[in-house]
Amino acid sequence: MSKEMSKVFEAFGFPNVNISINKMQSPQRNTQIQKVKKAKTETYPELKHEVKEILEPETKVTEKPGYLKIVVKLPDVKKVSDIKIRKFSESLEIRAYFKDKMYFKVVPIIENSKIIENKFANEMLKIELAQTR
Repeated sequence: MSKEMSKVFEAFGFPNVNISINKMQSPQRNTQIQKVKKAKTETYPELKHEVKEILEPETKVTEKPGYLKIVVKLPDVKKVSDIKIRKFSESLEIRAYFKDKMYFKVVPIIENSKIIENKFANEMLKIELAQTR
């Protein structure tokens, strides 16, 4: 593995980089990793889905002053319960699940906005946001 990493560094213009990797087992470290995984699963229930493929859905964003309309095409997604939307201060995260696939999209949004409408029908998710002041 260290030879492979040396080749990567060389490809980026850093020749003669020596890398040594030592594997060490630490029961304490393994315990910490398990605790983190458990905490993430409890915090974000959608991570319970076994995902083998992550796809970026086709998305159309229409922006007008103080208004944003987002239309996301989610093929094969049938239920609203399979869609998770998380709003952050400057972006909207959309996750939708179908069997072992996950559609994942992050869309920049208007600052100080709120979701005024959220509809899902015919494999299309429509979200409208309006700026609040």
